[in-house]
Amino acid sequence: MKNIVTRAISGTIYVAVIVSATIAGGYWFFALTGILAAIGAFEYQRLVAQAEGHDIPTAIRMADFAATMLLWLAVPAYTYTASVYPEYGGTAIAATLTAVTAIMVLFILIRMTMALTQSGPEAFSMTGRSYLGVFYIGVPIALLNALMVHTGSALVMLMFVMIWLNDTGAYLVGTSFGRTPLCKRLSPKKSREGFWGGMAFCIFAGALYATIFIHGGYLEWVVFGVIICLASTVGDLFESMIKRAAGVKDSGNLIPGHGGILDRIDSLLMAAPAAALFALARILAQAY
Repeated sequence: MKNIVTRAISGTIYVAVIVSATIAGGYWFFALTGILAAIGAFEYQRLVAQAEGHDIPTAIRMADFAATMLLWLAVPAYTYTASVYPEYGGTAIAATLTAVTAIMVLFILIRMTMALTQSGPEAFSMTGRSYLGVFYIGVPIALLNALMVHTGSALVMLMFVMIWLNDTGAYLVGTSFGRTPLCKRLSPKKSREGFWGGMAFCIFAGALYATIFIHGGYLEWVVFGVIICLASTVGDLFESMIKRAAGVKDSGNLIPGHGGILDRIDSLLMAAPAAALFALARILAQAY
């Protein structure tokens, strides 16, 4: 009973922080995503070290962490530049993209140089996992920031709500009717019935959003619900794969009863790129 109460309290606080920062938008939201990226990168590095069976050299940790945080910084930097110098909006975008590209090329060169100091298959596996960590966390967080800047808080909030409803629906339906494992190798407790329950909750959220706020366009938002459900499920299973390789149940213990930050944003790391692609498709469809 005590664990349930602890889980409920910590979960409520987490949701309240996400909702508040999303509604506030601007630099409050950027601060939130920066914290998520920083802690997520730290937890990922710890999981990699556990999977490898040895500590990651400090220089590699610092290079990977810096690359992740620089990806996060790209959109806030552009936003600040564009707000201070609005007449150079297009130039600010070009400069930001150029800087991010240069930083990532520099990161790749540094990591390749570091790999030369190692020997055997360890060098290859460690370098690959470094690249994975940077793009697994840094790119989705950067896209989430871009989504907030270019579409506003409504779509971002809807995405968060769908992620949470997908988890809720999957849990409620899965515990009541779950019989067939969804992916037993990675997550034995997840069932196909729970998956369809989560999708039904997401579709309902999309239809409700279209009814209340859009007054039409039901198919578009139902499709969005399906996309977020699929992406969230893949994100959840992907993190389960990483944790299984590390031999741990949770990525950390920062959130009592819930585990670490990665345990909370695993779905988001796949849903954010999917939502960004959806938003881009809408913009292109309206333009043509």
